[in-house]
Amino acid sequence: MEPHVALLPSAGMGHLMPFLSLAAMLASRNCKFEAIIRSVHLLPPLLSSLSPPISALFLDIDAATCVDQLADDPSLSISYYILQNLFTTQLISNARAISKVKGVVFNTFHWFEAETIEALNNGKTMINHPHILPLGPFKSYESIGDHTSLPDWLDEQPAKSIVYVSFGSRTAMSKDQIKELGEGLLKSKQKFFWVLKSVKVDKVEETGLAELLGSSLLERIKEKRQGMVVKEWVKQEEILAHPAIGGFFSHCSMEFCDGSSSERSAYAGMDTKAISSNIFQK
Repeated sequence: MEPHVALLPSAGMGHLMPFLSLAAMLASRNCKFEAIIRSVHLLPPLLSSLSPPISALFLDIDAATCVDQLADDPSLSISYYILQNLFTTQLISNARAISKVKGVVFNTFHWFEAETIEALNNGKTMINHPHILPLGPFKSYESIGDHTSLPDWLDEQPAKSIVYVSFGSRTAMSKDQIKELGEGLLKSKQKFFWVLKSVKVDKVEETGLAELLGSSLLERIKEKRQGMVVKEWVKQEEILAHPAIGGFFSHCSMEFCDGSSSERSAYAGMDTKAISSNIFQK
């Protein structure tokens, strides 16, 4: 009989997208899954009525408190797993619930973080936690939402000639930083493909490229044909896999929105230059 599991994500792109990737990976291995968004008091009758019976429930860390209520329900006999990064504050605030889960699933793999995974799973840390399960890299999923196809301009470039520039979905740069970076990219004389964000994930992009970069800088980028700047949502793994991309300029996050920049670049075997940013290098 095929395995049957339930997935309980929380709101926010950085939480929903890794669950889509996990679902794609499970489906590719003939595992049936149910995606559930319900209040916790409605979960026991729903989970206990599913057929075939549920063997595991994967929850977002922000929904970890559900475990405390579900684990003691006599109608359920399932294993619980958390999917997401674990920060110290979350470990403390969800300590009781986390102690009842069977494992924490990370979108990473042994080759990439062997020393860290070994330390976490062999009691070499000061914080007690469930077993770490490195199940990555997660399988890409087919998006039904709006995302931009890669431009034909990339297909016209020589192999390994383009630097991909992106600072993730949670990193918003100021206008001054954006303009300074643009000037630096032009002065480098290196061809680039720049995915630019002016607001953090889950917020609507309203400012145009001309306003962010300044009309003069934007015109010079177009005139020199040295690079391309886009503001739309793109699939990072497609960019990193493109034969024209030879390097990655990134904030090297370990976030989960569509896969972390660090994990994606390592899996693609991409040379990466990092710039410290946000919470990831503090």
